Amino acid sequence: MAGIKTSRALATVSSTPFSEKIVSTSLDTRHKFGPVRYIFRAKDGKVVLAEKEFDVFYVPAEGNKLVRKIQDGCVTVGALCTPGWRQQDSFGLGMNKWTEGWGGPHDQTWAFTQDLLEMGTRNVDSPERMLTSATRASHYTNPWRRFLNGMYSWDWFKEKLEKRLVSGDWSRQNVAKVHVFGSDRWNGIPVGSCFGWDVFVDFDKWLRANGEQGLKAKSRKEVVREISEEYGDKWQVFNLERYADKMLKTQDSIRKLGYDFTFETHGSFPMAGGELGRKLAKTHIGVGTDLFWELRRQDMWWSLGGRIAIVAANPDLRSGAYDEWGWINSEQNEFWFGANSEPGVARRQWYATYFLGRVTLDGEFLPYHETGFSSQGGHGIRYDANDHFWRTRVHNLITQIRPEKASGFGMVVSWQGQERRMGPKLGRQGFGLFPEDGEDDIESLCEKVYVPLVKQGLPISFVTSTHALKNWKGKNPLVLVDAVNWEDWEIEEVKRLQKNGATVISIGKQHPKLANIKAAEFFARERSADKKQGGIISWEGNLDQLNGITARHLCSRIMDALGNPLSTSRGLAVVPFVSNDHLFLAVNRQGDDSTPATVTVKPEFFHSKTKVSNVVSLDDGTILPTTQLDSGTVRVEFPLEDASGKVLMFGKAE
Repeated sequence: MAGIKTSRALATVSSTPFSEKIVSTSLDTRHKFGPVRYIFRAKDGKVVLAEKEFDVFYVPAEGNKLVRKIQDGCVTVGALCTPGWRQQDSFGLGMNKWTEGWGGPHDQTWAFTQDLLEMGTRNVDSPERMLTSATRASHYTNPWRRFLNGMYSWDWFKEKLEKRLVSGDWSRQNVAKVHVFGSDRWNGIPVGSCFGWDVFVDFDKWLRANGEQGLKAKSRKEVVREISEEYGDKWQVFNLERYADKMLKTQDSIRKLGYDFTFETHGSFPMAGGELGRKLAKTHIGVGTDLFWELRRQDMWWSLGGRIAIVAANPDLRSGAYDEWGWINSEQNEFWFGANSEPGVARRQWYATYFLGRVTLDGEFLPYHETGFSSQGGHGIRYDANDHFWRTRVHNLITQIRPEKASGFGMVVSWQGQERRMGPKLGRQGFGLFPEDGEDDIESLCEKVYVPLVKQGLPISFVTSTHALKNWKGKNPLVLVDAVNWEDWEIEEVKRLQKNGATVISIGKQHPKLANIKAAEFFARERSADKKQGGIISWEGNLDQLNGITARHLCSRIMDALGNPLSTSRGLAVVPFVSNDHLFLAVNRQGDDSTPATVTVKPEFFHSKTKVSNVVSLDDGTILPTTQLDSGTVRVEFPLEDASGKVLMFGKAE
């Protein structure tokens, strides 16, 4: 951090041309967290014959690291596609081809006859079309289906796992944990294409047990209509609760045998918060932020804005990092493993994603991503030495230097608001609980707030839900999504935090049915932060209009109210984070220009222990030009390539 150069004569070597000589020596090391650059020079007298640089970052051996999801003693099962299911029990099924990978004709035929194949929510069985099906011949499976005998498919899968542990191939191995890579191919639960009546009978029993009258219709067609028009919200809850209970039952059963169990879905967590979300978080880990299949508007920040809503709604979920390098554009990545971005763009994607945090339902700050790496992802077909250099460097950085304390702004969503937008009419469905048609879901609300503010430089670095605020005592500024429609208990938590020093920023528009007068009155009393209480800032309007100049003016209001802790040159997005009591800024350029970048920051606002004399770019190991301004403010200037990213470390010269 000090920029001090120390020279050491390591060894005297005599050699002949075109020969190799290996010399062992000792190097000076750091005994503290921080970077060191080693420069090796081969000299003949004063003439430098060769020179090579190596950057090393010293971190504690223990501590907060990205955890390997698959460790020693862990067996894995792939249940995403049809082979993973069929291979659990193929004896006597007449399969002469042991299909691997995505699936083939034999296992797809078996899965089709078991009603396991992925199916769209609007698909309907039609008896008059006798030789057609409500589903396509897909290699993807739906993990919530029932077999023809009425057995829930996951119960069958659990039995097969237990058999392998007790008397099968795993019983002869040193197994400690079972990790299943499963399917998220819900697309909702298609009411009109469920085999048999048993699902309807179970749903009727569930309704009656929860104080409802139960189903009144008699024919299959009328039952489908009744559920779709009168019980849409309850149908979703019934199916997702059953799935969550089955997963927990599997985990408990396998733990009783002496093994651990975790489950990883494919690309997405279930969309569920509250107590149901807490259940799911006990088994589900390791899902990545899937930025290459779901790149929205060809814009990384739009993709992130929707993705982080799932963890914001259920912050107990333990997400995993994808090992995807260069998946930056769904038009360029038209086929599997077709990634082809420059390293700078790939670096930006990782920096914008993997240094985020979350506040759990117990009020604890943790990294957004805890495990690595996903079974999906990888690098593309264009992967040269330069790609390998940068991928390795960034890979090491994000696995070893993790966010440990809340820094910057938090974004808060209300799962209660999502549930209140659900209704009897069955609208859009997916992997989770979704509102009626015509209502914004939590992903959409989150996107419309996150994207314009981050693009104007607001440093949003962690997410959480109103359920988690009950146990949160932090003083970080909080961006409250749709807060004018929150319930009284949620507003009381906001008031408590604001009185204790957190500035609260309400963004949204009053809903005709959900608006809360008490919330509107509280946010109308705008004030700046002082030494005792946090500020209150409100922007009320249609979220579709929060863009461009409007968002810029709002961000200026927010920063002015907080004493202008951060400003940047146009087009930079910043993620602040704290690791090992040091402040870092992940800075990402949005545009295609390569003009010099400037960041003006009050480091103590983001981490009170930060004392700055130098700022180091961890991407190239250079000490950046800084200017000390008034009131503890530091201005940093550095080159930044188009659509690229850098990680800056703030600290004292040592």
